[in-house]
Amino acid sequence: MIEGKYQYFAFISYKREDEEWAKWLQHKLEHYKLPSNLNGRTDLPKEIRPIFKDTSELTPGNLPEQIHKALELSKYLIVICSPRSAQSEWVDKEVRTFISMGRTKNVIPFIIEGKPFAENSKEECFPLSLRQLPQEQEILGANINEMGRDAAVVKIIARMFDIRFDELWQRYEREMRHRRNIIMMSVAAFVLAVIGIAFWMYLQRQETLRANWEMMENQARMIAEKSKEEVNKGNTYDAILALLEISPQDGSRPFVPEMEEALRMAYDSLRSRRWNSKFIGEKYDMVYFADSGRCIIGATDSSIDIYDSKVLCKTAHITLPEHLAVTEISRPSSYLSPAKDTLFVLDTLYVLCYQIPGGELIKKEPYTKDRLLQCMDGCHRFASYSDDRWVREWKKTVGVPDDATILNYSPSKHIVLYASSAGTEEFDTYNYLTLYDCKSHQIIKVIDGFDVKGLDGEIIIAQTSFSPDGNKLAIALESGKGFVMDLNNFSTKLFDCGEENCAHYSNCLDFGYNGQLLHSSSFSLGTRIYDASTLTLTDSINKSEYAEMDYTGKICLIGSEVFYRYTPEDKENMEESGSISPSHSLEDSSFQLLSPFEYELDTIINQRYHIVCDFEKLSFNDLEREYNNWSFTESNSYISRGVLGFFPDNKYLATIREGERGAQFGIDIIDIASGIIVYHIDPEFYVERMYYNVEAEQIAFGDEEGPDTDFIINFPSFDHLVTLCRKATQGMVLSDNVRRMYDLNTKHKD
Repeated sequence: MIEGKYQYFAFISYKREDEEWAKWLQHKLEHYKLPSNLNGRTDLPKEIRPIFKDTSELTPGNLPEQIHKALELSKYLIVICSPRSAQSEWVDKEVRTFISMGRTKNVIPFIIEGKPFAENSKEECFPLSLRQLPQEQEILGANINEMGRDAAVVKIIARMFDIRFDELWQRYEREMRHRRNIIMMSVAAFVLAVIGIAFWMYLQRQETLRANWEMMENQARMIAEKSKEEVNKGNTYDAILALLEISPQDGSRPFVPEMEEALRMAYDSLRSRRWNSKFIGEKYDMVYFADSGRCIIGATDSSIDIYDSKVLCKTAHITLPEHLAVTEISRPSSYLSPAKDTLFVLDTLYVLCYQIPGGELIKKEPYTKDRLLQCMDGCHRFASYSDDRWVREWKKTVGVPDDATILNYSPSKHIVLYASSAGTEEFDTYNYLTLYDCKSHQIIKVIDGFDVKGLDGEIIIAQTSFSPDGNKLAIALESGKGFVMDLNNFSTKLFDCGEENCAHYSNCLDFGYNGQLLHSSSFSLGTRIYDASTLTLTDSINKSEYAEMDYTGKICLIGSEVFYRYTPEDKENMEESGSISPSHSLEDSSFQLLSPFEYELDTIINQRYHIVCDFEKLSFNDLEREYNNWSFTESNSYISRGVLGFFPDNKYLATIREGERGAQFGIDIIDIASGIIVYHIDPEFYVERMYYNVEAEQIAFGDEEGPDTDFIINFPSFDHLVTLCRKATQGMVLSDNVRRMYDLNTKHKD
């Protein structure tokens, strides 16, 4: 409420350059909250508004008249004093007009810059009208440079309402402190809330990370266990590739000792001369080698895939034209050319020629009998196409009887093996077989069952195979027996697998490209490798089904699976390239005895590790508590543990299993962080001491006099082991089928 005739509490007079100060002062006055009761006074307004400022209150029209009217309706005149306003005619005129109304006492200077009555005219801040007031009417201003701008505002308010400045200022300061406290408390509460939320989110993230980490640990253990099973089956490459995917990389995956154990087992298998496998990972109607064993062909009714046999990467996928795939006369048949670099696909009217290994379509040409003969000369497994239209035409061309059952064909010698009588419903049973020369159109040999010593005359055939050079013929019989015939002199050698499980129509004798003979049966334990001349066993694979060898004898194709093996020469080459660490004798001085100490039941090693060995268990306790305590309980009560010592980096502990009368049952290398056995060694002699070559990462055994370097075990560090495994599997990838088997994300799409 404004007393009397006044409409405004105050009129603010200012120079245009000081307008920001005028706006600020207007805002401070209009938003100032006066106390509702101050020393019993009830005449104080709740707020100080309105305050007149020309830019906010004036309307279009006569400016001097509106200014004069506003001055009449304003109880106080507040003058923004500065050297600029002191020179302003408008400010001076407004002050003079207000004074002329007899309200000199209601003029309040608000000094923002300069000095009143200054000796230097450039510093003068009062307009002329204020400087010319009689001495008894001189007015004191509120100077922000002396008391601060907030105090200057409070001083103006105290002047307007006749309140003691100190009283109002103290109340203002209390309110400001209270407001600051509230603000600080609010900010503190907000900060605490933000911290609380951030901490909660941190805990949630840590819990998520912990759960993910634990999940990855469990996955690593599962894959490690599965890998060991697959290594025992011979699938070492797949096992290594799966383990490498879960190996620690830049701290993004956890390390679990079970994974190290499985990787060492797989790498040892890789270095041995055992068979190792890697899957193509597809199911085909037929799979066979091409291009002298450098490629693998997988064929279905509607497509053909070509693989590089060294790294099993798919080099081409051929989708056959639709009319080929749905022909009613016969399904499309694929044959290799004699040069082994062209794949022919026969249609009723056309021959499609594809390049190997790229799979590019070379040409499409009309079908002719000459082209048919060329295709048949490259045929891989003739018996598979016996009912094809093209085989029937080929029979007429080369002179084979139309009712003959084609059993096999030798492209190198152009010899066909056929039977002239049909077999029984269950087995292919024949009285005799015929060898026929397709070039001379002459019968070479008629094979009678009575001609083969050990047979009873009746030939119940399971499978036949020509050697790559065409000089030998192998025939597997349903009885589990078979024979190999030398086609140069027609002498025969009887084959007997020696197992009852081989007596089956799936019994198979097949020549590899290198001349070795492969034998398998659906119910036998695996595929075995025989010397074709002596029929002595040379190697075996823990797989059955149809098998064939590439020309090098190092890659064996079994169904849709590819197996590798290493000969001693391959091992030497790998040692030279660094894929396998050499196992040769080194100077004794290069080996260090592993933390030697006597066999004692209760031992403290290095003033830190407390180890208790007895006939039931081995207990480990780290006195510095860096590692968890663990114990290793023996399943057999008569076996005890002896500690051979720690490796130089104190990561592994070597122990030996012992029994009655000094019997030894092998050496275990244990990860001391978990107590898990990561490696097992079966020494070839009695071990008293164990030595380690740090530089070569090799283990040797011996006695107190030193190591015996005739028996050396490669034991690379884990990081080096991972590097060696990556080098050994370079260029290889897991198929989607195998990735699913290991419960890995399928990311390699064909």
